[in-house]
Order: sequence, then structure tokens, then C-alpha cells
Amino acid sequence: MEFKKVRVPCHLIEEAINLFLSKVRRDMLTNPTLESFMKLVVRECDGLPLAIVTLVGCMRGVIDPCVWENAIDELREYIKNIRNMKDKAHGCLKFNYECLKQRDREFFLYCALYLKHYKIEKNELIEHWMEEGIVDEMESRKSMESSGYSILQNLEENCLLERVERDYHGSPSIYKNNVHMHDVVKDIALHITWKRFMVKARMQSKELPNGKEWSEDLEKIF
Repeated sequence: MEFKKVRVPCHLIEEAINLFLSKVRRDMLTNPTLESFMKLVVRECDGLPLAIVTLVGCMRGVIDPCVWENAIDELREYIKNIRNMKDKAHGCLKFNYECLKQRDREFFLYCALYLKHYKIEKNELIEHWMEEGIVDEMESRKSMESSGYSILQNLEENCLLERVERDYHGSPSIYKNNVHMHDVVKDIALHITWKRFMVKARMQSKELPNGKEWSEDLEKIF
């Protein structure tokens, strides 16, 4: 398949740079070297807002120029030869996922099992994490819940989960303690898990899936 090369207007790139700079810590803006790296990251993303916001979460608080330079090199590897905007956004999101600790990746992938646009209640999500055994055993249940909230906050800060601030009509949401996963982020998560998880929830299935649907790497059916 051939992709049409799209040139992003300079004024949109400038807006994207301002978006990126508005999301990082203020003390990072006083370092000219860091600011130049940040602008380079934005240009590598072609000014895509979702990619920019997720990368801000990934690099928030990093002040070592060498780490930024290495991150840019790795990002380029993920998105090299990609011309399609949607695929480039996917590449940036996959890069953000790879930056997570192995433990946090498991929590993130679990969230992809919820239906699209589903408002995930935080307490319910952490309960499921504990039931599945992906929250480390601790001395008390309260400690395990605190660990779950810490991981949840990390996923929010990395922009892989979004807090539900408004409802579908743009009004302030009553679900303040809920999160959801952006459709594009969910696509990435499902792509990563398609061999490991099989989702059959709410399909009214009365029998086990056909043997042809099973893969060697299948771990769970939901």
C-alpha cells in the first residue's frame, strides 16, 4: 500500500510545540538544550496532538539531555518510514507503552478488556487487578489498594488512561472517580494482546470458542 505524504503546515507545528511545552514542568523550560529536544520530538510526531500528549507523559520530569537524545533516537526507530498519520500516532503510542515498567504494562493491557467508551470506576478496576493477582501480595489489603492507585496514577500521567472530566454532551461529568481509554490507545493495546487474550464478553456465548480461534500464546478468555 502506498501512503500519500502529508506536509503539516508550520503554524500547526508551532501550535503543537506550544501544546507540548504547556504540559511539561516549568523548570524544564529554563534549559535551552531541553527545549530544543522537546521541539524536535514534536516535529518527529508531525504535530499529532494525541502522540504529543502521550509522549509528554512518558518524558515528564526527565531533565537529562542524554536521556532525551536517546528517547528521540528510539522514537525515530519506531516511526521511521511511516507516512500515514494514523500509523505514526500508533508508533508514538507504542513507544510510550515500551517506556513503561513491565509491571505497569500488564495493568495497562488489562484496561483494554473493557468495552469502548466504557467509564471504568477506579475502585472496581483495582479490585479486578487484585482478584487477577497482578497486584503484588502485601501485608494488608489497604497496602495493595494503595499500590493499585499508585499504578493507576502512573498510567494517567503517561496519558494512557484519561480521567473522565466531561460527559458526551460536554457538561461536567458525574463520574469523577472514573477513567477511560482513548480509542486509538485501545487499538494499540488490543493489537499487543490479541494472541494472549480472547474477549468474548457480552456475546451471549454458551460454548467455548472454536478450537481454530485458540493460539499457542492464549492465556485468558474474557
